[in-house]
Amino acid sequence: MKNLSTIKNKRWFVSGIKRQGIKRLLLCLTGCTGLLLFNQCTKNDPKANFSASSYKSVVGDTIIFTNLSSNATSYIWLFGDNSSSQSFNAKHAYTLAGNYTVQLYSLGTNLSSFTTKTITIQGTITITEGQGIKEVSLSDIWYTIKQNFTGQDSVMRSDTSGQFWDHTVYYVKSGIIVSFFNSSASVIDSSEKPDEISVIPPYSGYTTKGITIGDNIKTVLTTYGTPGTYIDPSRDTLYYYDNLGVQFWTPGTATADAKISDVFEIDVYLPASSQSRAARIEKLKMQPLRYLILRKN
Repeated sequence: MKNLSTIKNKRWFVSGIKRQGIKRLLLCLTGCTGLLLFNQCTKNDPKANFSASSYKSVVGDTIIFTNLSSNATSYIWLFGDNSSSQSFNAKHAYTLAGNYTVQLYSLGTNLSSFTTKTITIQGTITITEGQGIKEVSLSDIWYTIKQNFTGQDSVMRSDTSGQFWDHTVYYVKSGIIVSFFNSSASVIDSSEKPDEISVIPPYSGYTTKGITIGDNIKTVLTTYGTPGTYIDPSRDTLYYYDNLGVQFWTPGTATADAKISDVFEIDVYLPASSQSRAARIEKLKMQPLRYLILRKN
């Protein structure tokens, strides 16, 4: 006959195991239930998301923002220029150039979610490489140009190197310089077309690649790639892209000073296929108006 105390101890031991097992099972079930509920809540949380019709645009163009959010009932758009909207989808036009952070807040029953995207806005494109600027084109004749600028203050100067004549007309208030190069005449013929159109302050337009006066030359190099370079007698540095028909001037020679490396003039001319670099360098040597005007600044 088995000892009664031994049997009781075994029963207590087995019962204890069962009790511990049930507790662990309950804890496991409770944890799993909580996890399931958590996953369910997470699944139903609002998630903000959107796309833009353009992430790089120009001043005045309307950008359409498409709402791609889920599990939300209301929305707040912040466009980064102190304007906002509470519509589902949104549209917006910027009035100033710059980089803007657009924020979308998607609101659910108890929670909210937000996301951001960057929109780059360039100023109005008025400088077209190899063609001209908004106000005057390389295909315009001198007679038409004079008519278009009637009443505006101008400075005109002519010089010769023996090989070329340089006739430069500077429209002071606009910051526009129109240059004519010819091989013999000491005056501009009414049917003559400009060889080069230049812009300096206060001109504020942008090239098609988003460069404007005052940009650092590093931005130009990043945007346009490796240029040709030329240092003129006044020690200004020219960065040219003959294949496109555009060049950029900075004061001084190569320097670590970012301020000295800012673009102070942009020139547009016919691309390299239309003329040789040797001829352009020869013409560059005859631009005294640049020195006359800019050396005073």
